[in-house]
Formats: sequence, C-alpha cells, structure tokens
Amino acid sequence: MACTLTLIAGQPAAGPADEAVLAAARRALDEAEVSGRPYEMCAALSHLASCYRADGAIDVAVALFDQSLHWARVSGSTDLLVDLLCQASDLSAGPKREADASGPAPARAPARHDAAADRARGLAAEASSLASHVADPAWESKVLLRLSDVLDRLGDHGDALTLQMRALSLMSGAAGSAADSGASTGTAPAHTTLQ
Repeated sequence: MACTLTLIAGQPAAGPADEAVLAAARRALDEAEVSGRPYEMCAALSHLASCYRADGAIDVAVALFDQSLHWARVSGSTDLLVDLLCQASDLSAGPKREADASGPAPARAPARHDAAADRARGLAAEASSLASHVADPAWESKVLLRLSDVLDRLGDHGDALTLQMRALSLMSGAAGSAADSGASTGTAPAHTTLQ
C-alpha cells in the first residue's frame, strides 16, 4: 500500500539534517500500512505529521493528523483520540499565533488563519467533550488545561477560563478524595489549606 499523502505545493521540503528522520518516519508509515493496525497507523501518521510540522509544512502536517484522527476513531481508544485531538488543535492554532506575533499579515492570510482558528476551536471542543471519558482523571485535567491554552491563544478567553475552572474542579476533587482515603486508611489527612 502506498501512502495516501499528497504533498501540497509551496510547502518547504525537509532540510538535509531532517532527511534521515523523515525517511525513517515514512518507512514506519509504510510498515504500519502493511499491518493495517489502527494504533500503529496513528503512531506512524502522527510521527510523520510532527516531522512536517517541525519543518514548517503545516498543511501537510494537518492532512496527516486528519488521517491519524480517522485511525484513532477506528481504534475505539478515547485516550488516543483525545491526545491526537489536542495535538491537532494545537497545530491548527499555531499559524494564528505565529501570524499575530509577526505583525500584519498579507491580504489573503487572515481568511486562512480564521479557518485554522475555527478548526482549532472545533477540535478543542471535541477533545474537551471526550476528556471526561479518558482512563486517568489526573490526565483529564491536564488535557483541559492544554486545550484552555489553545483557546486562550486564539483569543477565546471565556472558553479558556471555563476549561481551566473545570480542570481545577477535577484537581480539587482529586485532592479531596486523597484526603478522604487518607482518613479511611489511618494516615494523616492533608493540611486543611490544601483541601
């Protein structure tokens, strides 16, 4: 099976130092395609996407993350899907942040950045709705904080604050549970200012 990736015109090619890493990532994708296992496909596609992202080929990286998200959905693993949604949201939010930092953008760029920002918001919304289904509640709060950072960079401060409050609520609930379990096991409870 050949990789379904189509390189997008105008994207920078990998630099000489990155060629070996990129070639290894492509080989890993070829091997994963032969196996057809969803987890291996996700790992290979997201690794290749990370290579292109590091090289500045954002459109290629987005296309690869889209393919990886498909395989994550096929796998049925909520944790894997949430992790990839976070990465894809962060990637989509990246161009807007970089454009804002570099000053005024060319006339055509704002629409592209708006589309990327909308994509980042949609991916963050999906990830935040799935976050309560991940296996580790402590990781859920980290996911929410990561997504709040993405939304904050996009200027969605109210939504970012909502996710931060949800994460803090989870963390304070975990601290309360630890104090309760400490009392039931005979160990000293946490200090009251920490609860």
